[in-house]
Amino acid sequence: MSEWIPVNQPPKASGRYLVSMRFVTHDIVETASYSTDLHKVDEYDFPKHEAGWYNYDSEYGYYKIENVIVAYMPLPKPYVPDTNDGKMSEIPTKYREDVGKPDRGRKGVRI
Repeated sequence: MSEWIPVNQPPKASGRYLVSMRFVTHDIVETASYSTDLHKVDEYDFPKHEAGWYNYDSEYGYYKIENVIVAYMPLPKPYVPDTNDGKMSEIPTKYREDVGKPDRGRKGVRI
């Protein structure tokens, strides 16, 4: 896995990252998104063309994360069980044809 990168060295690409956040009483690690242009994410919530960290709340929409992220790292690859024969035997037969296709209703790709 990658090492933590200080937040004063921002990511070169927009995307989702693992972030270390420092608050007054505690520290947490969670995921957050980074954009090289927040205005492209949402024109209403981010009226300025600037880079920054953000997340999404289903009740309040997009919000900018400021002054609490101290470091970040790329997300690790998803866990895939090791099989001796190289086949996808751990995936039920009815789901094998969906591997790698977009998941309807959610962003991302099924693994």
